[in-house]
Amino acid sequence: MAENVFDKTKGAPVDARVVITVGDSGKDAFMAIYHAENGGRPMTYEWAMSELRSQGVTYGVNEEAIRRAVEDKSGANYLVAKWLAPIAGEDGTIKYLFSQVQTIAPKETENGYVDYRNLGHIQNIRKGTVIAEITLPTEGTPGKNVKGVAVPQTKGVRAPYVVGKNVTLSEDETKLTAACDGHLRWESNKFVVDDVVTIQDVDASIGNIDFIGSVIIKGNVMDGFKVSSKKDITINGNASGADIAAGGNLVIKSGSINSTIICHGDVTIGFCENSKITCDGKLTADAFIGCDVYCGGEMHATGKKGVVLGGKYIVLQDLYANTIGSESFAPTDITVGDNAVLAAEKASALAEIEKLNQQLVFADQVIVFLATKRKELGKLPPEKEELLMNTVKSRKENSDSIEVLKKRIEEIATFLEANEVLSVYVNRTIYPGTRVNINNASCTVKNTYYKCKVCVDGGEIVFQNV
Repeated sequence: MAENVFDKTKGAPVDARVVITVGDSGKDAFMAIYHAENGGRPMTYEWAMSELRSQGVTYGVNEEAIRRAVEDKSGANYLVAKWLAPIAGEDGTIKYLFSQVQTIAPKETENGYVDYRNLGHIQNIRKGTVIAEITLPTEGTPGKNVKGVAVPQTKGVRAPYVVGKNVTLSEDETKLTAACDGHLRWESNKFVVDDVVTIQDVDASIGNIDFIGSVIIKGNVMDGFKVSSKKDITINGNASGADIAAGGNLVIKSGSINSTIICHGDVTIGFCENSKITCDGKLTADAFIGCDVYCGGEMHATGKKGVVLGGKYIVLQDLYANTIGSESFAPTDITVGDNAVLAAEKASALAEIEKLNQQLVFADQVIVFLATKRKELGKLPPEKEELLMNTVKSRKENSDSIEVLKKRIEEIATFLEANEVLSVYVNRTIYPGTRVNINNASCTVKNTYYKCKVCVDGGEIVFQNV
């Protein structure tokens, strides 16, 4: 029987062991296995897993790597757990849809002409127009280290912006929009919308003004320049040789000289000289000299001078003046009331019908002549045939125009049956040379009248003392 003798060449039994290394911040974990010697306890997968858990490593464990580590006899380091890295949030962005730099320069037309009067001083913007599009920052996603501890993420940062005057941030904070109609401009790192623009003078340095808001001009509007506003216009100086158009009210504190004015509200001017004025509302000035006026409301010339001298004035309501005309009998034409305007339109229509009838007579002569020639010759030369066709076409158009005018005359006649009681009120003097039309009645003033009311009585113009 063989003797069981201890082999003194071998050492004592050594159990297998596991060395686990957890990286900084728990981003990873490595495992190295040193196997048993001399019959010591061998390493198993379950033992390796138990040792990993004892180190607190519970997340991102790679079981396959652990198995390879157990099987590997070299004692190499194996990456057996890896963290879930946090995902950083994205920063917000802002995209401006308008240039922050306003270019003031002449505009070149399609035909190559450079317009030095339109410099682009005003950048109109409508209420609700998007000025900027904003992308909100994202939160990102937190991570988790190999011990199962949450790792916070870096959150996105909002895009830097400032909400300027008359600019609105949408409820979802993704848009900047104009809060009103106005002039869009960049100021102190933000867009602002001015519903009123203030300008010193409208001249070659500024160019024409075309604005959807109100305009205040501290000085003057110079010759050849235009100011247009969908709202109110205030000019502290003069408008000289200018074109002014206001959707609201117009105030010219000094005067209008050789200018054209169109206003859908009330007009107040210091004085008017050789100007054409169309006003839907009330018109007021200290003096009207040689003007062409159409006023949809009352007209007042009742300032210190209160003069209406020379020119043509159509006023749909009452007219008030201190003085009308002059001692030199300057021709001054006053028309008051809708009916007077309609009567003038009727007279114009009748004159147009007479003109068209003459053209019809001439056309008939041409048509008869050419038709006779075609019958004689059997065929007209091409140019004569074309003349015949054009004459027939023209005759038809003129005939249709006459019917339209006749219908309009009938409508006017119906309106003229209802006369309005309107008057011209003279606080001082009305001079000969003045022609007054009120509704259907008209007369040329032949005598000087003082402090009177000019109105219609019994179908005639009368001058009543007041």
